[in-house]
Amino acid sequence: MAKKPRILIVDDSDTIREMVQMVLEGLDAEVVAQGVNGKEGVALFKQHQPDILLTDIEMPIMDGIESTQIIKDEFPDAYVVMLSSVDPEAAMDFVFRAGAEDFVRKNEDLEALANDIEPHLKKFME
Repeated sequence: MAKKPRILIVDDSDTIREMVQMVLEGLDAEVVAQGVNGKEGVALFKQHQPDILLTDIEMPIMDGIESTQIIKDEFPDAYVVMLSSVDPEAAMDFVFRAGAEDFVRKNEDLEALANDIEPHLKKFME
């Protein structure tokens, strides 16, 4: 039986977190926790040490860029995918400077979101 990738979702929007969780469960991944800002995301990452962190870029208290940098400092092998509705061209520089592996637009339809996330999940299925 294939291993289910363990995912942490961090986004300040309840709707987005629910939508992403639904997509992940449809792709046979396990959502281990959800956070509402980067500060909470850092604490949840330390607690659960998921396979993948899916985090929004723009959030109150601490954004996804700063939280990713903090996580990467302590967990250099952490696998981070940024979620955002901002233009990918504008976001890519920040995303990679923070140490994230990729960027996924969160305002796409569910099928497109699943298609964008699925290749990342496959890296953790055995």
